[in-house]
Amino acid sequence: MNKKINRSIQFKNGSYSFVITVLVIAVIVVVNLLVNALPASKTTFSISDTDYYSITDKTKSFLKGINNEVNIYLLSNESGTFEEYTEAVCKEFASGSKKIKLNKIDMATEPAFMAKYKLNDTKAAMSVVVENKTTGKYRVVPYNSMVFKTDKYDESGNSYSSWNYDGEGQIASAVNYVTSETAVKVYELTGHNEILLSGTTLPQALAKSNYELCDTPLDLTKGNDVPDDCDVIIIHVPTKDISDSELAILKNYCKNGGNIIVIFNNLGDIDVSNLYSLINYNGIKLVDGLIIEKDDNYHYASGTASQYILMPSVNNRHEITKSLKNSVACLYSSAVKKCDTTESTVNYIDLLSTSSDYQIAYAEKKDEDSESKTYTVDYTEPTQLAVLATNDFGGVKTSSTLVIGCSYFLQKVVDDSTLNSNISIITNTIKYVAGDDSDIYVEVKTLEEKSNHPTKSQSTMLIIIYIGLIPFIFILTGVCNYILRQIKG
Repeated sequence: MNKKINRSIQFKNGSYSFVITVLVIAVIVVVNLLVNALPASKTTFSISDTDYYSITDKTKSFLKGINNEVNIYLLSNESGTFEEYTEAVCKEFASGSKKIKLNKIDMATEPAFMAKYKLNDTKAAMSVVVENKTTGKYRVVPYNSMVFKTDKYDESGNSYSSWNYDGEGQIASAVNYVTSETAVKVYELTGHNEILLSGTTLPQALAKSNYELCDTPLDLTKGNDVPDDCDVIIIHVPTKDISDSELAILKNYCKNGGNIIVIFNNLGDIDVSNLYSLINYNGIKLVDGLIIEKDDNYHYASGTASQYILMPSVNNRHEITKSLKNSVACLYSSAVKKCDTTESTVNYIDLLSTSSDYQIAYAEKKDEDSESKTYTVDYTEPTQLAVLATNDFGGVKTSSTLVIGCSYFLQKVVDDSTLNSNISIITNTIKYVAGDDSDIYVEVKTLEEKSNHPTKSQSTMLIIIYIGLIPFIFILTGVCNYILRQIKG
């Protein structure tokens, strides 16, 4: 009888446990279904400082203003798997706007899709295609534009590689591209042995900002005029002067509202009087000579030529430079100043400045057969390394001219050391002078520990703390403990 009662109790307990288990499993399934139905922004969280899996507030704000329906196609690799960071970012885009739909494409099973967008199987793996559903306008975002490696140099001159992620920036740029009707056009001047911009990362940065750098450089030596669709002309490190006819064309371009960016400096060894005349016409002059920075807070931390590697003060109040998160580097630079006789119509914006303790090394004017010599002059007032001058020339249209007194400003190694701050000054200037209201440029995120070069004074302070102060505290603590034990003993 007792055995039957025990079996009955065991059966009831077992049935109760079974029902509870079923209910718990059912609740888990329902909760899982509900969670999966929520947008990615509500269910995914990033605990990293860099937020590889999420998008910035700037991009979220941009997505809210989209009026066109957009398809984002996320491509797998050959084995059918998707890149982790990019998949999470694409989900964030889809959850950020009702106008955006995310579609996953298995490369192996979608040959018609691959053919439609002219995608090569090997190069298209883990890429993204963004398309305007109404107009059919699309852009392919290659995987190697989102995940890529840059070469850098440490304080000792040793090279190393750094991996970066730009999925959010590239996809946001593509969405903006397919939903926009007009693009800012940029031309680079040629015909004077300039360093072509294709040797820098500026073309990629312009494309990311949806600014079109024309494939054919602007050659005015043949008597051609500046195209009507030209918004900005970039003059990048010429090694010979512009002609009188080119000077007249460029002055007329500025007078009618054209914009120019000049990146150049000179020790007086090149006759560029017409180029200087163009700069002067816009209210700026460039000093022939190299700046030697004496304030440790304004130059690179170490090395024999560290005082020539400037880390200038950045104007953090102007929209061109206030968004920069890292230092700017100017290697072997010249001073940029306002002209002595400047029209009242010119407005100046100082973007980069030295300290109030520096020298300028000037080259002595000697005969060609004489040995070149230099002399230095000390200065106690800050000077400028980059100045933007705006001028309406008494008319209706406003022209802007940016002069940066550093021929190495866009050199890849220099820009990489600033985590693209140098390049950002150029793209931000184009955005400012062209009146571009869109704000979708997202900075590249490093996949490694962020490292920005310290100034010499910062390095000295770190040495004092780690080599001096911290060991001293440990020693002092030990001595105090020893004295207390002796007293108690």
